[in-house]
Amino acid sequence: MEKNEKAYQEALKRIKEAGEKKDENLFLDGIDLTHLPPEVGELKVLKFILLSDNEITTLPSEICMLANLQELDLYNNELIELPPDFPKLTSLTNLSLARNNLTSLPDGLFQLTNLKVLYLHNNQLEILSKRIENLTNLEKLFLSRNHLKAIPREIGSLTKLKQLKLNENQLNRIPRQMSELTLLEILDLRGNNFPISKGILRQTERPQLALKALVH
Repeated sequence: MEKNEKAYQEALKRIKEAGEKKDENLFLDGIDLTHLPPEVGELKVLKFILLSDNEITTLPSEICMLANLQELDLYNNELIELPPDFPKLTSLTNLSLARNNLTSLPDGLFQLTNLKVLYLHNNQLEILSKRIENLTNLEKLFLSRNHLKAIPREIGSLTKLKQLKLNENQLNRIPRQMSELTLLEILDLRGNNFPISKGILRQTERPQLALKALVH
């Protein structure tokens, strides 16, 4: 049996077992999975899925049937896109798409207004949509190590943000609206196209915060 087929059968087995036990958690991390079985959509009570460290490029549309899903971890896969019905995952609060191959984000992602944690670092994103303003419950937003050249001023709407990581992009400046993020505890701007100077820090109106970020 080839490695990919073995991984797929192992995933099917775990999905079946989770269904029989009515488990709320499904662990499919690190099994060399390239395709997630559509049967995952039958696990209506699922709240957490761990799919990190696999080789998944696309997700089956059936995953969008999991109305109770709160956490989805797809860290370190090969994702190039998300399914069109992704906005149906309205219960999601934690989503990790970090370390994948995403070059853009679908508009539907910004309809997931219950998100509190969104990890998008280590992708190939060039643009952050102004629709980010819809995710007003976000507390953590990680966008490190992408190809972003600008941050939309709408980011100022994310007034619950506590951690914002923008390091190692291609930013030339930050929008003054970031001064509205008064709950920020960590802000990382290192490795962009501007020096972390007093002038840059004053744009946040919280220079002590940004200076703290330099040591994290």
